[in-house]
Amino acid sequence: WKRTDEDQKNACAYLDPLWFNSYVNGDKEQKSRILRWTKKLKIFSRKCVFVPIVRWGHWNLLVLCHFDETDCSDAKKGPRMLLLDSLNTTDPKRLAPEIRGIHSWYL
Repeated sequence: WKRTDEDQKNACAYLDPLWFNSYVNGDKEQKSRILRWTKKLKIFSRKCVFVPIVRWGHWNLLVLCHFDETDCSDAKKGPRMLLLDSLNTTDPKRLAPEIRGIHSWYL
């Protein structure tokens, strides 16, 4: 990371591992505070955002890619959510509505 170019560093962001659970399990006020905080970070204007998730007794890594893109017509570009799961036990469809809810708040 120390050797990484500043432009590349600014293109990426990462969130605290407790962030996702705090958002999903929080009350309305807590969710609102979290959303204001993440909006201030402008995470959806980054090329890549790393979101460690501890749910269902297991670690996963959610990678949000190209949410800064508005043109999704090219299959090789456009927004992507990648769920990295070393045990292959998490159903990505369980997380998608929660992530989309966060993203829609920014629009």
